[in-house]
Amino acid sequence: MAETTIYVQNPPTHTNIQQMEDILLKLDGTIRVLVDTQDGEVKIEYDESKVTVDDLTAALESEHYQIKG
Repeated sequence: MAETTIYVQNPPTHTNIQQMEDILLKLDGTIRVLVDTQDGEVKIEYDESKVTVDDLTAALESEHYQIKG
């Protein structure tokens, strides 16, 4: 099990939070997602044998979320 933090460009609204959680939790291997509305921080707990950070980032970008960094 591993953890990573991804930052989205614009701080999410409550609707976006649910959408981001749904997008990431659909990926096999994602265990938990926590989104901070203040700074766009998305903390993800995942099984690194099933999903990569690139997979997580790509899933958000495919839904038009802009990733910082």
